[in-house]
Amino acid sequence: MKTFFACLSFALALIPNVAAHYRFNSLIIGGQSSPEYTYIRKNSNFNSPVTDVTSNDLRCNVGATGAGTETATVTAGDTIGFALDTPVYHQGVLNVYMSKAPADAASYDGSGGWFKIYEISAVTDGGKTITFPTDNASKFTFTIP
Repeated sequence: MKTFFACLSFALALIPNVAAHYRFNSLIIGGQSSPEYTYIRKNSNFNSPVTDVTSNDLRCNVGATGAGTETATVTAGDTIGFALDTPVYHQGVLNVYMSKAPADAASYDGSGGWFKIYEISAVTDGGKTITFPTDNASKFTFTIP
């Protein structure tokens, strides 16, 4: 699995209202954040939620294209992640999905099948309280399966 991050080859959803939100603008590889939009498709959405969950904008955000986006090589077992343009300020769950690019990740539009590889869920103590570890997070990392 390499070169699949040109399109943020997964959908990120922070879910309290079933709306994608926030901009993940830097890829983290080996603990180092890339310059903004080097390996992530630049979009025209200024942190407004994508409210239509059937929209293609949920894949890579509003206005995102692969033009000028570089690809990174990662393999199963690597730890990667994303930095956000602003810390998470709405409580919610974070899900990470991947989709295999059929050939060239730079031109892939994300229309293939998707599968979940990571989540940060709510934490509860049996129903008395609930907290969200994503609250105030400005980055997160996970292991590629």
